[in-house]
Amino acid sequence: MREFVIVLLWIATPKRYEKFENSTRFLKIQSLKKIHVDCKTRWNSTYLMLNSALPYKETFERLKSMNVRLNFSLCNANDWN
Repeated sequence: MREFVIVLLWIATPKRYEKFENSTRFLKIQSLKKIHVDCKTRWNSTYLMLNSALPYKETFERLKSMNVRLNFSLCNANDWN
């Protein structure tokens, strides 16, 4: 699941999470939601993860554009819709 990988990538380490937070501040996104991680044993965890990631759509797009080595994306219109 691409969504899980992209979310986990940016919250996996303190350094990456700091980059995520800096990008969020730079874009002036006012969401206070903490991003949830998908858990295989909880039936609603994928929904919670995606719901918490939606306010940060622009942040994920910006981070992808800054990191050309990432060849997968949660940033196409169909995924976000």
